[in-house]
Amino acid sequence: MGEECCTLTDKVKKHECYKCDAECERKKLCGNIAFEKQQYVCAIQYYTAAMQFSPHNHVLFSNRALCFIRLEDYWHALCDGKKAIVLKNSWPKGHYRFCEALLLLGETERAVTSNKKAQELCRNCPSGIRDLIQQHIRLVREMDAAEAEHGNLLMFL
Repeated sequence: MGEECCTLTDKVKKHECYKCDAECERKKLCGNIAFEKQQYVCAIQYYTAAMQFSPHNHVLFSNRALCFIRLEDYWHALCDGKKAIVLKNSWPKGHYRFCEALLLLGETERAVTSNKKAQELCRNCPSGIRDLIQQHIRLVREMDAAEAEHGNLLMFL
């Protein structure tokens, strides 16, 4: 009789998980649609709602980080990018969002350093590593341009 209770409990838990997964996916899809329509605040609301059903879903944090970037809310983008990395540190998009937010917050040097570390952590993901390498090239160019501009300002002083 005890086994039946455990089995029934397991079945109920499995059903609840399935319902949560389905609801999470539905909210995520609505967020994606809102994002495509450039309705970033709405997309953030859907991704946040989806997180209630799947709080450890790294994709949701990465998607929401991109929305924050589009809204120029770089601090929240940084936080969500970091959370995506914590949840899955071998996933390139989380690192990409985190580094992008660092750049946009004016932390170019930290962005370059974080990008290098991301390339090491994500080396087994060929498509993602390409994006990180391209981002690294852009970050270094940004850093060089900022240093050149700083040098030009010093010449005028």
